[in-house]
Amino acid sequence: MKNLNRSLLAAALLCSAATASASILVANDNFVAGPKSTSVKAVTSGEGWTGGWQSKTPDTVRINTAAGAASGALEFVGNADKSAYRNFAESQDGGLLVDFTFQFSGALVNNTFMGLWFGDHTGPNIGLKANCDTGKEIVNKVVVPCTKDLFVRIAGTGGVYLPGSEVVAGVTYHLFGHLYKDAGAGTYNRFDAWLNPTAAEMQSLTGWDASARGVTALQSIDTIGFRTANIAKGTTLRVDDLNFAEVPEPGSVALFGLALAGMGALRRRREA
Repeated sequence: MKNLNRSLLAAALLCSAATASASILVANDNFVAGPKSTSVKAVTSGEGWTGGWQSKTPDTVRINTAAGAASGALEFVGNADKSAYRNFAESQDGGLLVDFTFQFSGALVNNTFMGLWFGDHTGPNIGLKANCDTGKEIVNKVVVPCTKDLFVRIAGTGGVYLPGSEVVAGVTYHLFGHLYKDAGAGTYNRFDAWLNPTAAEMQSLTGWDASARGVTALQSIDTIGFRTANIAKGTTLRVDDLNFAEVPEPGSVALFGLALAGMGALRRRREA
């Protein structure tokens, strides 16, 4: 009985330490890169990375920092599967939080696309997919116009659209996501997303606006990047204040509760 009690106490303390830490910063970037319209390639702003930003098509992306500004933005003006990508300093295999701000100038057409991807451009994505891709959606078996612009997905194409996400030029939006392995899965299989989340939602990871679920082969994440498509001439998509953080898996919170319940039961037995 004493050994069991010690085991439960150890589990409770371990999980308590994990949950109390809330999240641990993995990497961030506010795109301070020097002169205005700097090429993204090899730019090393931010922390938590191995090497700088890379691009398969440098003409599609740039880091724009006005002279004397405290921060800039990652700007997309063209289309590529790997417009910009970068490696974490340490591989991640637990739950990940991501948040960034998004803004655009110009005009969006159906399926103007900018997805922040994990692992590869076909993996989990969060970002812009204008007008539900086609400008239409099915509601109660009826085809209706669709103006939702922000999405989340686990893999492949399509995705789940965030309600109330018709974006407007010149307005800054805050996207927040939680990518994790749900229900004890060995690979990432769930991605929850919030638009302009409250502080309470970001702390509790509840009240998400959209949740994508599916199957991936992604056990760990070394690389993140951006894919762009269908950006019309004269349109610029901007990302700033990009942050990634590590969080305890939901299972650890459940284990903490189970440990406390077990300790309570043992205490009641002794008192009886």
